[in-house]
Parts: sequence; C-alpha cells; structure tokens
Amino acid sequence: MQMVLAILMFVSAPAWLLFMATGAAIVAFGGHELVRFEQVSGFTLSS
Repeated sequence: MQMVLAILMFVSAPAWLLFMATGAAIVAFGGHELVRFEQVSGFTLSS
C-alpha cells in the first residue's frame, strides 16, 4: 500500500507543479486573461 501511495505521489507531483505554475501565470497576467484561459483550456476555474 505504501508503494502505491509513493507511486501516486511521484506521478501527481509534476501535475501539481504544472497546476501551480499555471495558476501563477494566470495571476501574473491578470483577471482578463483568466476568462480567455477558461475558453482555451475548456475547464472552469472556481474562485
């Protein structure tokens, strides 16, 4: 079980880094970029 958790953590870490980097980019660009990002990506970000 610990091995499975370790693998899940290892796999999900890059995804979390990408998610946080995307969030930082959205904040840097500003709110008006957020709407465009939602349209391009296809998923809605809840505030």
